[in-house]
Amino acid sequence: MVEVYLADDGHPVGALAEASGITVTPTTERVIASLSETTTPQGCVAVVRTPGASLGTAAGAGLVLFLAEVRDPGNAGTLIRSAAALGADCVVVSSASVDVWSSKTVRASAGSVWRLPVVTDAPLEETVETLRSFGLRLLGTAARAAAPVDSEDLTGRIAFVVGNESRGVGEGARRLVDRVVSIPMSGRAESLNAGVAGSVLLYEAVRQRREAARLSLRRDD
Repeated sequence: MVEVYLADDGHPVGALAEASGITVTPTTERVIASLSETTTPQGCVAVVRTPGASLGTAAGAGLVLFLAEVRDPGNAGTLIRSAAALGADCVVVSSASVDVWSSKTVRASAGSVWRLPVVTDAPLEETVETLRSFGLRLLGTAARAAAPVDSEDLTGRIAFVVGNESRGVGEGARRLVDRVVSIPMSGRAESLNAGVAGSVLLYEAVRQRREAARLSLRRDD
């Protein structure tokens, strides 16, 4: 964070910013409203530096989420938030996906864009090959696929490739990944949106790993 603009001298962010040596600039509600894209701004606008992460961050990763053609900022933010909450090592965002640093994506992530490494503008084919060279198994996602995700062993090093909201992983990515999986559904909905689907996949990987760890502890006892 570089600078904070406040319309209220008593705003709690002001004291936190000053304690961290960040410049605090008083301003008016009108100025804040002109700078903000929300209907009811909270009286605070900050200037921040966007952290840069390289694909090398994934070299030692055990769980990676790759957004390939995720174009809805709400879904992208949700996926980043879920990745941070469920312990993914990093998120990789393709050059064909939404801008991670757009205000809508940042808000949807609830600040999680700063809680784990996020690699941006990653070309699809090169990124897939690099992740594979790191020893990651790449699993693409689709509404209908031969392999339900809960039948897959997700306890190893995995990179989930989440595709477009309407059609899932595109044909180009399907040819590149190691396997395409789906989420079994028994209800009437035809599919889940990308944000929900990716979150379910991450949770299934975490669930399997926790169960494997419990079984290992029982064997040791």
